[in-house]
Amino acid sequence: MKKVGLIELQAIKLVDNNGANWTALRRQEPLVSKQILLPQVESCGYQAELINLKEGDEEIEFGTVVWRDKTLTKVLVGKEFDLDPRSMDLWAVTINYIQEREPACRIIRRIKQGGGQVVVGGSDAFADPDPYLQEGADAVVQDKSGAANQAILDHFLATTNGNSLNAVKLADGRQFKRNSPMSPERWPLPKLETVKACLGIDYWETKLPDNQVPIGSVMADIGCDRHCDFCATPLYKLGYRPMTPETTLKWFATQKEAGARSVICPSDQFLGRVLLKGGREDILEIMQGIRDLDLVVLWGNGLELKKATVALRF
Repeated sequence: MKKVGLIELQAIKLVDNNGANWTALRRQEPLVSKQILLPQVESCGYQAELINLKEGDEEIEFGTVVWRDKTLTKVLVGKEFDLDPRSMDLWAVTINYIQEREPACRIIRRIKQGGGQVVVGGSDAFADPDPYLQEGADAVVQDKSGAANQAILDHFLATTNGNSLNAVKLADGRQFKRNSPMSPERWPLPKLETVKACLGIDYWETKLPDNQVPIGSVMADIGCDRHCDFCATPLYKLGYRPMTPETTLKWFATQKEAGARSVICPSDQFLGRVLLKGGREDILEIMQGIRDLDLVVLWGNGLELKKATVALRF
């Protein structure tokens, strides 16, 4: 069976001349996207392996940046990528933040120099694919729903002719539009060992009490129409696509079974359900189910209460 290595990038910190850290490391948070992507790769018929470069204490300097007349050193924290690029048939790198671009490009160069194939995805690559293609990436996926995964995996691993490619830009300049997004309702449920590997013990916004760790994650819906100046989600044109209560609670139950005591829910618009027929009842069913599981839940992207207010007018 062909193997796909999914790389979780090292944590990043900035250090001043006195050795003081200027940024949160975010080293031990739940691996939200990997928990979703691993079972998708497996459902496509390939073996998926998580390579978590955050696991480790090595510090790797990779440049400097000037901020308010201070020169800060950029440091990776975790472990260096030292695997044989040919040990996997395909590598996948996810880059959601622009500050991860340089570390990602370091790994892309390393893989390509060693004769490997690498596909890039994530929010930053979606917004600006060219820097990654210029560094040698074979393709950049421009979809956040999972709809492009089967075709791009088959293209590199099953040598298809590329006619079915969807939402991807290739190194040769060809670009394929997305047909339609995938609903999270169709995302395959992760195996228990996958959930355990993706649990976290820390969260950047606040320190959770000891009785609320480990921390799991459930992305219960995708899509948002609110054009906040810090977020590109509306540009992905996903529509609003929620999991049903039954599927949502299966994901939460799997977190509980894996040992999670709390769950981060980074949904785009959890309360958006109230705008759909039966949505209010769906929310109550989900929340009762979470309560029955005795889990603490935190919405990482917040809750837009205005949505509920609009719905109540009707």
